[in-house]
Amino acid sequence: MQEEINVNDCKRLINDNFVSKLLAYLRGDSLKVSTHGEYMKVYQLIIFQCDANDNNEQIYQIFEDFVEDYLVGEIEPSLRSLQGEQLLSKLCKIWDAYVIYSKMMDRSFEYLNRYYLKNNSKQLIGEKCMSMFSDKIFQPMNTRITEAILKQITNDRASEQINKDIVKRSISVYVDVGLIKPKPMRTLQGTFLWQGENNLSVYDECFEAQFLINTQKESQASANIWYTTLNCPEYLRTVQKFLENEENNADLWLQPETKIKMLKITESELISKMAGAVSAKDTGCVHMFEQKNLEELKLMFEVFKRDQSTFGLIIQEMNPYILKRGEKIVMDETNVKDPHLFTEKLLAFKAEIDELVSFSFSNQLMFQKARDNSFQEFMNQQQFTPIYIAQYSDREFRSGLKGLSDLDVHKRLDAIINLFRCLHGRDVFIKQYAKELGNRLLNKSSMSHEYEEVFI
Repeated sequence: MQEEINVNDCKRLINDNFVSKLLAYLRGDSLKVSTHGEYMKVYQLIIFQCDANDNNEQIYQIFEDFVEDYLVGEIEPSLRSLQGEQLLSKLCKIWDAYVIYSKMMDRSFEYLNRYYLKNNSKQLIGEKCMSMFSDKIFQPMNTRITEAILKQITNDRASEQINKDIVKRSISVYVDVGLIKPKPMRTLQGTFLWQGENNLSVYDECFEAQFLINTQKESQASANIWYTTLNCPEYLRTVQKFLENEENNADLWLQPETKIKMLKITESELISKMAGAVSAKDTGCVHMFEQKNLEELKLMFEVFKRDQSTFGLIIQEMNPYILKRGEKIVMDETNVKDPHLFTEKLLAFKAEIDELVSFSFSNQLMFQKARDNSFQEFMNQQQFTPIYIAQYSDREFRSGLKGLSDLDVHKRLDAIINLFRCLHGRDVFIKQYAKELGNRLLNKSSMSHEYEEVFI
């Protein structure tokens, strides 16, 4: 009976028993594609036409006709008048349906894949489904689709509510369309997706290029507005929140390579180019140091560390801040007359600045070095500083450490050693310390030989 079926009747039978039912299922008009019997009838009909009648080319043309009818007759009109979020929402629904459609067509016309298409260097069924979608739908509409996606991203950057899942799924279409040798697949979990060799040329050309241009323009505009309308801490908090949102979005819908490029642009516009002006505001870096606002300094550090070349802007204000306060200590007449008071003031100030560098700047090496250089500069303005610190150490070992726990003793000794490291005249300290140590040992006035050894 199959021998009597011509190609035109074959197309009608495939449509009646499979394609029309598949389309009804995709529209939601049917709960199943076709019965097993109907599917097998179509599958065997295709095999017979290709094998016995050698109608491979005609069957392949029938397949193409079905796909084109679906794309041009149904999908394109449904998208034609849509814009914005409505366009993206419809695109996502269509793309989900189209991968199912392509998989079912690939399954039914699979016999063509085995021999005819491979032997004649033609696109396999899945590949042809993808290329026809690209030619008939995606390429003619990709500008509108890209504009719609970018509009949603712009709205999100303006803190407007958007459907992020639709943006993610819409961008994924660019990746799927660019696949080399794409094949529609059904996973073990029952979901449908495209698989193939990754190729981002379509994504790069049609989406990424324009996305990065928009990102640069919008970041620059935002930086100017925020700088004009916000004080320094407000600007920093706004930038921090903006960049965190950009990173989260990038992880959701961008390729990793695009995320890197995007962050480079946003950080350049919002931080690198604006850091000097922002930190120089009257609520900026100098004000933060003067008010001892460790939280705001920490905020500035956290934002600026995205471009560590901006650390110099903080350090150039931290150094004179430390010098000014340090010089006040070493030049104060009351302190100069009392070695114990002099050293206690230095230790307290050193502890304060150490806490600042630790809490606000995470003990970053550049800040540690800047702190140490500043302490060296003002501490060594007085020639007697090494002698005073040695005399203070003598007093600690004689009576100052009495009643302290081992932990507290080690903290006190470490603090003295940290001052010692800032001395230029270390040999002067050592000479004076050795003299005092000899007297303690001779007079048996040291509180602990163990602590003496630890200190040495």
